[in-house]
Amino acid sequence: MKTHSIRRLGVAGLFAVQSLAFILSACSSDDGDKGAAAAPPPTSAPTTTPPPAPPRDAGAPSNPATTGLYERLGKKTGIAVGIDVVFAAELQDPEVASYYAFNGVDGGAPAAGHPSAEQIKACFVNQVAAIAGGPEAYPGTPADSLGWQCRSMAAAHANLGIPSGVFDKFIAIAASSLKQLGVADADIAVIGAAFLASEPQVAQDKTRDSGPFIPPAGGPR
Repeated sequence: MKTHSIRRLGVAGLFAVQSLAFILSACSSDDGDKGAAAAPPPTSAPTTTPPPAPPRDAGAPSNPATTGLYERLGKKTGIAVGIDVVFAAELQDPEVASYYAFNGVDGGAPAAGHPSAEQIKACFVNQVAAIAGGPEAYPGTPADSLGWQCRSMAAAHANLGIPSGVFDKFIAIAASSLKQLGVADADIAVIGAAFLASEPQVAQDKTRDSGPFIPPAGGPR
């Protein structure tokens, strides 16, 4: 089996395990250990008054059973916060960060014809919002008021030479970041599945399995 196939199974498994954990936690047995003696019923009703529920943020979903993914993620504002965290985590990996060499992630100006880091994040927000069922559209819409037209996944990653192994690493880092943010496992699986489906448009270098960005001859284009 090829290295990429093994790694892809691992990435897909990440979402499968998270989904399984979500299902198991929701469907745990009511019977408990059948070999254990049943606990005796309480002799009297509890006298302790339960504490009031903590106030919930106005933008947070009220009931996962009656809200959509877009609402559970906090709509566009919540998604933007999540993208900030995910993008920062991605840039902590030197291999992944190397593919943003022309986007000014080091604090400088982006190369001509390339979006800035903030514009990339704005397009990510539109993309995730669209996946989640929000009113935002991707691609073909401006990145808010930042003056950059969000492109298709194929066009946005053309000439970058991203190998499949780096794509898989990006997905794994994103999934881990969302998990740390408290996004539900089932919701992570939905977002992950949508991004995994874009692998043919993103990972366009079929000559290698991994490795850093190789600048094209003649500079950025």
